[in-house]
Amino acid sequence: MSGIVAENIKNKSHSCMQLKALKMTLAEDRELIQALQIAPRASWRALGGALHRSPAALAQRWEEMSEQGLAWCTAVPFGSSGAGVTAFIAQLAEPGAQQALLKRLTQIPEVVSIEVPARHWDSILTVLAPDIEDLMQHIQPRIAALEGLARQETILCTRTHFAGHEWRLNVLNDATVRALRPYERSSEAEGPGMRQGDEQLLPLLVRDGRASVSDIAEELNLHPSTVSRRLNRILSDPRVSLRCDVAPSLVGQPISCQWFCWLPPTLHDAAARALRGFPDLRYCASTTGATNFTFVLWVQSPQEIFEIERQVVERIEGLSLSESSVTFRFVKRMGWQLDELGRRTGAPVFPAFPL
Repeated sequence: MSGIVAENIKNKSHSCMQLKALKMTLAEDRELIQALQIAPRASWRALGGALHRSPAALAQRWEEMSEQGLAWCTAVPFGSSGAGVTAFIAQLAEPGAQQALLKRLTQIPEVVSIEVPARHWDSILTVLAPDIEDLMQHIQPRIAALEGLARQETILCTRTHFAGHEWRLNVLNDATVRALRPYERSSEAEGPGMRQGDEQLLPLLVRDGRASVSDIAEELNLHPSTVSRRLNRILSDPRVSLRCDVAPSLVGQPISCQWFCWLPPTLHDAAARALRGFPDLRYCASTTGATNFTFVLWVQSPQEIFEIERQVVERIEGLSLSESSVTFRFVKRMGWQLDELGRRTGAPVFPAFPL
């Protein structure tokens, strides 16, 4: 009998060790993701030094997460310049037509992101156009003509205060963040920007924001020094950002909630600064429409939504919350199609860059 008890204790101890190892691995995964959010093109040696881990182990784990669609680095057409026009298009599909409509929408480059909300609209599109004329005369009519679409409404982003490439997991300590700062791209340090021909590299950086100079040179049949110069100009261009995206399962399966608000335009900048105090802020912008201010936060439970609303109203003077909307599913994010669990799938639909 004592042997059976001892064996049970041994098995439980082994299970606890496995669970502890799993938690440690998940914690380390999150640390690596935040490090890549800060410095998406830092070398594995630099990342290993900051995180106090083996560069080879980090590279191997990153490859595994990328192949599984759990995390990925990509170039996105959002930066500090505010170039182009961003529109949010809410759509209703004809009965039984939503899935086919979503499939058509994912193939449109200007539709950079698609989400399915838990509200009266079937889908919300983020559309990026080079200018308002192109949006109104070409992109919106093309979307409106899609088979299966019953109705849509459009609002315009008048100013982006906070975008997805600025979001951080906030799991690293201050010392580690400081160690990564030398490898971070500063929004203040803008170079000459892209020249003609540099855009040739963009599809490869959308596919893999960490693509090496040698890999890009080989694929494009260019000299590595040419690629290096072009890459430096792209990375210094304020119209382009690199971001590290993550599947929700790696960060506790959060709920994405968006609020639509109204407040006097003179208070928008102050409101955006206050919202930056919420660590899970994903997006914040001024808009046209019945409401003129919107923001997105990731929360861990529906109960947290009420607490956030209470804090927001307390912290931001003059803010009136008009509507909140929970996202059931992200179908496409910055050109990448996602599965039901929010994991990256297949090849990206190259997003439109307002160059």
